[in-house]
Amino acid sequence: MNIRKILEQNQGGAAAVLLAIIAILVGAIGYRSFVNAGPDRATDKAFYSVDDGRSYFLDDADKISGFDHEGRPAYRAHVFRAADGAPFVGYLERLTPEARERLAAADQPRHADPAAPRGPALRDQEIKKPGDAGWTKRSEPAALRVLDIRAPGGSRDALEPVLPSR
Repeated sequence: MNIRKILEQNQGGAAAVLLAIIAILVGAIGYRSFVNAGPDRATDKAFYSVDDGRSYFLDDADKISGFDHEGRPAYRAHVFRAADGAPFVGYLERLTPEARERLAAADQPRHADPAAPRGPALRDQEIKKPGDAGWTKRSEPAALRVLDIRAPGGSRDALEPVLPSR
């Protein structure tokens, strides 16, 4: 007997099986979305580097990039994992001096209002690849070169961001 004949003879059963499969898929997608959005995925930590991306450490995400860490400025480090599994700093980020002064002068929590923007404007951010001499404003076209992330060997294959954990 072929499948078409079985389905024609048992239309009610086929519809029930189809609805059960759809319900399972919707449930799986909903569960996965819930798990990914849950508190285990949220983090209040970020990576920073004091040595131009040669190494990095974990600290509070609400610190103003460029803060003093053991006598040296610590800049936000965006960490990626290469195809071989080795993590590396893809680029560093800091605020312009003017934006740092504005944030330091503001005597309020930066994330108190959940509807407020989650960070400074692009024009207030500067980025650079580890080893680059100068910083580039994130709002400038030259920032695309900085954001072209490559593993230390030059490959773009299977790169994925490393998210800090609590």
